[in-house]
Amino acid sequence: MKKRTIEALPYAQDGWNGWMESAWMDFAPLQQPDSWLTPQNGKTILDLPCRRVLRLETPRGAVYAKIMRAGNDGVIKNREWWGLLRWMLLPSRGIHIFHMHQRMLSMGHGCAEPVLGARHRGPWGYPHELFISREVPHDTLEALFPKLDAIQLETCLRCCAVQLAAFHADGFVHGDCIKRNLCYDMAEEQLYFLDNDRTKRWRNKAPFFLQRRNLAQFCYSLVRDGAEADLTLPTCFLEAYGGQAGWSSRRLEDEKDRIFPPVLKRWRQRQKHCKH
Repeated sequence: MKKRTIEALPYAQDGWNGWMESAWMDFAPLQQPDSWLTPQNGKTILDLPCRRVLRLETPRGAVYAKIMRAGNDGVIKNREWWGLLRWMLLPSRGIHIFHMHQRMLSMGHGCAEPVLGARHRGPWGYPHELFISREVPHDTLEALFPKLDAIQLETCLRCCAVQLAAFHADGFVHGDCIKRNLCYDMAEEQLYFLDNDRTKRWRNKAPFFLQRRNLAQFCYSLVRDGAEADLTLPTCFLEAYGGQAGWSSRRLEDEKDRIFPPVLKRWRQRQKHCKH
């Protein structure tokens, strides 16, 4: 993917403060975001106590808006004080996501184009967070894989592995690297990373145990819904990743021994739970 620069300008409307892509500064609905970001103006994709996700149509294409009321449902439902303090005191999550998308695009990694990242503090200082991005017009891997034949699936997996290895080599680690959080453009063979709330980047290479967590997350998502614990696809994926990362054959086998047992254990736990 070609490197792209997203020009951001300061944003302050309706008590929301953050950064907006310069091309959207004249978009009238975002001059009154609270009036526009309602279920009546779009389609509700997710509605939980801690966050709501809306899909809205605009003359410039569809966008997704994530309105975050807390870090997790427990902060609101169970009054978890540690989670509440973290939510109150940590830097803005909406702005973090916006800047993370900027960095990813500037380094040639696929993700949704950011439109707005902002925070709003109420009268008592409690923050709400907002992140808006353009829609990625491609299927998630979860939706795409059932449509592919064996050869297409293997090709797609190898491309994903190579691009995840490049993502890691640039210091990025995804927060939840699973099929539904990844889109893929078959024509351009381009992977797109979604749901970057917890994506982080290290100035130098990230600790490998965090990269390994991404590998384990993805491998589990490949076997999660299967009737049998078939490691064919995870093996194909890890071999392609290891080839891109420069692993020796011994290193590859060591990583399989580290990653596959927890993946299988988690799969068996899920199977047992589903039977009950």
